[in-house]
Amino acid sequence: MKPIKYIIAAAFVTTAMFAGCKKDDTNTGTAAYDTRLMAPAANITFQVQTIPQRPGYMLQWTSGSMITDEVLFRGTFMAGNAVEAQSFAGNSLHTIDLVTPSVTNMGTVRVPYNNYLRGIFTIGLNPVNSVTSLDLKGQYYQIQPPSHTAPFSPVPVEIAISTSVALNSVMLANLPINKGAYTAVISMDVNELTHGIDDAALSIATKTNGAILITNESNPALYGIVVKNLENYMLNVQLSVENMSTPTNPAQ
Repeated sequence: MKPIKYIIAAAFVTTAMFAGCKKDDTNTGTAAYDTRLMAPAANITFQVQTIPQRPGYMLQWTSGSMITDEVLFRGTFMAGNAVEAQSFAGNSLHTIDLVTPSVTNMGTVRVPYNNYLRGIFTIGLNPVNSVTSLDLKGQYYQIQPPSHTAPFSPVPVEIAISTSVALNSVMLANLPINKGAYTAVISMDVNELTHGIDDAALSIATKTNGAILITNESNPALYGIVVKNLENYMLNVQLSVENMSTPTNPAQ
């Protein structure tokens, strides 16, 4: 499987940043512009699009979801100034179906008009009001049966992530923001979450009542792989204009 790249190589945003931000309609960092006081500004609506699971994979998921609590935009103007804008946090949780191909809205941020040298989007996964921020249930189909005489049967498997994680997007370069509304469609490939977990690791995994539970308490090594995949995963982003209002020359 192709090594996972999960969001931006240029800057990794930790979950601590989310915890430390003031909750408001738009939050900004200490070195950022206060986008609430800047006009004009664009509304960027975040969406997550689930990529269908590839057939024939040894892990087949039957149900799964992840919970997001906020989204963040971090950008740098061509002139060198930095800006960040955050959606309302904590009270607006969104559940994303990881198994059924779908598109889910996750919130909106206001970003000042400008020519951006680069821009990064971040999604916060937090087990807010829930035991888990990500949960997947399915079956493990062994590549090799236990023996030549033993009947082949799939093993139930569940991944339950209780760790707060910041998912970052691929960096967008030379980004003009000069329209009133945009949509940022972020692709989520569930197959990439278990990169590095192979048939050999699953065949010797600890079973609980006949099932493989990948949690921090049960099979912590496999759990660590999934969390690391989430931290390193680079989400692909497509940014498109929602309306074709009269262009405004971005500030320099």
